[in-house]
Amino acid sequence: MRSLGIRKLVYASSGGALYRGSPDGTLTEESPLEIRTPYSLTKHLLEKRFQELATQEGWQVIQLRISNPDR
Repeated sequence: MRSLGIRKLVYASSGGALYRGSPDGTLTEESPLEIRTPYSLTKHLLEKRFQELATQEGWQVIQLRISNPDR
């Protein structure tokens, strides 16, 4: 990406994989994180790496934690 001059990134993460649910099942951005699976660990580590790129190399990064609402 660097060689192509790309410095903007939108990353679709997964809110449902990262947050620990409350007893009533609600989640907010302030809910504590709970890394339970290799999938959630990977999502978490990628979020951290993209934050580093934004801080250290001036990238513009938007991270979306998309959830799957109950049907």
